[in-house]
Amino acid sequence: MCATILVTAIVTAIATAMTARFAALSYRLVLRSTSPIVECDDPRWENGQILFRFDIRNQTGQAFRLRKCRILKPRKGKVSLDDDQTIPQSSHELNREIFPAGGAIDLGASGPALHLDRAGIKLFVSPPSGWSCGEVRIELIMSDKSLKPRHRRLVVSKLIQAAPTKMTAANAKQMD
Repeated sequence: MCATILVTAIVTAIATAMTARFAALSYRLVLRSTSPIVECDDPRWENGQILFRFDIRNQTGQAFRLRKCRILKPRKGKVSLDDDQTIPQSSHELNREIFPAGGAIDLGASGPALHLDRAGIKLFVSPPSGWSCGEVRIELIMSDKSLKPRHRRLVVSKLIQAAPTKMTAANAKQMD
């Protein structure tokens, strides 16, 4: 009798743990299906800065607002937007709206359709002096457009190689 109670307790504990695990996986699936897709191309060095290209696509039925971008790593790094008017800062307000899936405007003869459910962003990261390679982390903060917006924080991490140097006669002699 004692053995059957022990077996029943073990089976109940295993079933409870499996239920909790499946509930957690289901919750992650729901969160993933209600979040926009953020893709980042391989960053590259350009004029002493690192260029990041983000492509954000909205696959859901509600609009999102891309609020802010902030550099987390390297410390004292600065980020600036594609346009030349922005001053490199540790964070930037973006305030770009991404419409629900399927939002497009047909421009007719003047050009291809303009997809409103996508956004492309170019960010330039200015690393601190003395930093040549390592990990770069950029945080994107989004919120859905509703009466009670839910803020989402997406962190993109990329490993950056050292900037390519131009081979000169002095560099070639040092390598020999």
